[in-house]
Amino acid sequence: MYDEKTGDLITWLKTKAAITAVVGTGTAAQIYPRREPQDVTGRALVFDRVTGQQFINLGQESGIRRDVLHFYSYGDKASEADGLDEIVHDVLSPGGVPLREVTMVAVVVNLVRQLDGPSNGEDMPVKSDARYRYWTMSAYEFYLRQ
Repeated sequence: MYDEKTGDLITWLKTKAAITAVVGTGTAAQIYPRREPQDVTGRALVFDRVTGQQFINLGQESGIRRDVLHFYSYGDKASEADGLDEIVHDVLSPGGVPLREVTMVAVVVNLVRQLDGPSNGEDMPVKSDARYRYWTMSAYEFYLRQ
């Protein structure tokens, strides 16, 4: 699900018109695992799996896994980052209801639920001629079948 180039999550996110309208489509879509590349401009979405847990039932794997993912919505302005975060929330919690029983390409996700409200910040420029990148992060837990 989290393969850096062709992972099911990236592929699934690229099917969501609300997201691709903002970050681009196909190979130009600015959706990245782990970190945003240098010199990216405009809005971009970065996700990172921070924890994972395989459930054990009666001494055997249950086939259910819980992963916590952080989604970082980036923008050249704080308002752009906040706006993309709201779009991600609408995709993962349509109508404010946790996403349930969805197939993300080959992975069946039983439940997606937001853990906390968003947090905000900015990344300082790496180079002297670079600019700040603003981000909004929201954490979601995914329960999926393995």
